[in-house]
Amino acid sequence: DARDGSQKWVFSESKDRLIAPAAVLGESVYIASADNNLYALDLDGQLKWTFEAQNSLWAAPLPTEEVVYVPSMDHNLYAVDAVSGKELWSVELNGALAGTPVLDGERLYVGTLSDTLYALNASTGRELWTVKASGWVWARPVLDGGTLYFADLDGTVYSVDTAEGRVNWQVPLDGSIRGTPVLIDGKLVVSTDKQGKIYALKTADGSNAWGPKVIDEDNASRLRLLANLAIADGKIWVAPLSAKYLLYALDPSDGSVKQWFDQNAK
Repeated sequence: DARDGSQKWVFSESKDRLIAPAAVLGESVYIASADNNLYALDLDGQLKWTFEAQNSLWAAPLPTEEVVYVPSMDHNLYAVDAVSGKELWSVELNGALAGTPVLDGERLYVGTLSDTLYALNASTGRELWTVKASGWVWARPVLDGGTLYFADLDGTVYSVDTAEGRVNWQVPLDGSIRGTPVLIDGKLVVSTDKQGKIYALKTADGSNAWGPKVIDEDNASRLRLLANLAIADGKIWVAPLSAKYLLYALDPSDGSVKQWFDQNAK
């Protein structure tokens, strides 16, 4: 219950880890499990259907009203009927898929753990173009009109023209990039998994707007940033591992810490 945190229901049929967050659309909740299964539930937690892939599911699916797109560690992107859970088509890519795709009309964008960003036809899975990265593409891409931004575990950030797959610019940063960046005020804000560093790049050319900022200097040597960044209330929200606080809010103009959440505060 969102008002008081009390448990309304629990789903316990998964036989392995739940690495990805649930995906919710309309009256359905989709849960990807490392036991190879995608579970579709209703809003009361009752199982509607199950789709089984050939290997683990580490990423959240991408649901639409008619199709659920399911990335799998078996190298396949599956398109599944949203009503029945039956496979409509699948396409084998060049590596495992650990990130959620992005849908742009009739195009899907998804990265692989074989250093590649794919643009696919959303109706058939046909390859439209690819961009070769310098490392694993784990984080979900970010779409802004005709420009797609993505990052890799080698620490490089890319801006790509979606019409042709042409790279507008690419910028190497210090540390691998696992969490999805965010766009705010003409800047792409990126977190790297090295001492909790956060950068803001100008979307026009990739030049540095601010950063690197370290949100917790006292714990920088062990601090990790793996979660997706988020925008709310005009601030950038960061959920780190091994930091003093569970949650930090940053000023998008300069990256300074504006507030934090302390689980022990009364």
